Amino acid sequence: MEKENIDPKLVLALMEREICRRALLMHLLMLGYEHFVSIDMLKRSMKTRKFTYEEAERLADTLERHMGIKVAPEKFIRDENEDANKLLDHYMELEQMRDKQLGDTMRPIHDGFNRYLHHNLHVDVTHATRLRIALEAFLTFAMGDIDWQEMRRNILDVDLRTMKAVPIDSVAVRHDFLRFETVYHEICLKCANRERKRRGEPPGDNFQINIS
Repeated sequence: MEKENIDPKLVLALMEREICRRALLMHLLMLGYEHFVSIDMLKRSMKTRKFTYEEAERLADTLERHMGIKVAPEKFIRDENEDANKLLDHYMELEQMRDKQLGDTMRPIHDGFNRYLHHNLHVDVTHATRLRIALEAFLTFAMGDIDWQEMRRNILDVDLRTMKAVPIDSVAVRHDFLRFETVYHEICLKCANRERKRRGEPPGDNFQINIS
């Protein structure tokens, strides 16, 4: 699904409520993480050997026979110029988002968050996407533009076998939200303690994020 930037007027209205502030922050983090993972995947892809058409056919056939996933062989044949353009687009969008939303203090935290989710927790980009979409549905509900049932219908995942959106239990989304939020708080604390150490101050054991 297409990535969606939250309307600035919507942001101002929602910032009056703590849960909405948390949701807006996580929406920003997931949007950035999607770009981060896409950049990493494209870089890796551009370094690998290209498939011949025959190899692509065999791979497509294997996926269909063993996993029931139908993919055209052409999908496995890379266009290097197209990959380079996609890489540049993701990089520019990520940098524009960071320049607009993050100050110098928050950039290392954002970088650390992305690296930890990707390299330590191995969070698949689809988890970030489904959480971002769910947050967009929640924030739209919070503004009163949709009802509860419509919000629940917009909590979706993508079935990789059919490449179609399917409803999922909101409990799974809530679990991801709380897990990623905990990681973010821990990284904030580490960065804050690093700064305290630099100033010769004792480390803290708690960190409150001011998202007002």
